[in-house]
Amino acid sequence: MSEQCPNCLSRRIGKNNYGKKTAGVVGASAGIYDGYAAATAGAQAGAAMGPAIQRGLKNGKLEIA
Repeated sequence: MSEQCPNCLSRRIGKNNYGKKTAGVVGASAGIYDGYAAATAGAQAGAAMGPAIQRGLKNGKLEIA
């Protein structure tokens, strides 16, 4: 079934794909936000645990007391 203009009934029309474009932008934005949130959480965890791990290193090996 071909597309047809509801006003002039012409069959010479093109699809704009507004929904697909909008969903693409929303998905990309969500991906960017999730990546930022994960990087921030990883940085916070590293900042909290990094000094504790460094104190436990002896000769390049982690020694757990």
